[in-house]
Amino acid sequence: MTKIEIVSAVAGRLRLRTRDKDKVGEIFPPMVAEFKHYQGVKDISTNHQTGSLTIAFDPQKISLTEILAILEKWGISQTIVTPPSTSDMWLQMSATLRDNVPTIVPLLVGLLIVRGLGLSGWRAILTYVVAAKATRGVMKQLDIEQRDQDI
Repeated sequence: MTKIEIVSAVAGRLRLRTRDKDKVGEIFPPMVAEFKHYQGVKDISTNHQTGSLTIAFDPQKISLTEILAILEKWGISQTIVTPPSTSDMWLQMSATLRDNVPTIVPLLVGLLIVRGLGLSGWRAILTYVVAAKATRGVMKQLDIEQRDQDI
């Protein structure tokens, strides 16, 4: 049996897709014939290249829930995708920040010094570059000292 999945489902439009693109001519025509009988279905189109079937409908006449119920008869149901948990997102973000701290800190120090001194123009650019370079040097020295202590 060919697997058909719901790719997109919003009020007024629903798109199905099969990975078996060679059988689109066999799979979708019976569905097209059935959906043409329902009042509110505006347009049904198939795309053989992508293996998809798109149903455009008037949500005032036939609801998305009704369309999904019809698809249930064909053994097609909408899968619910669960988003990643908040803790997973925080772990990923903290790992990204930890990996990028050596890049971000000198830039922020340069910005804070320029901002704190209220500089602008070429003086701000020069001060920013010197502060960022000095911060990188300090961080490099601290990293070397930390490695020496670990040994």
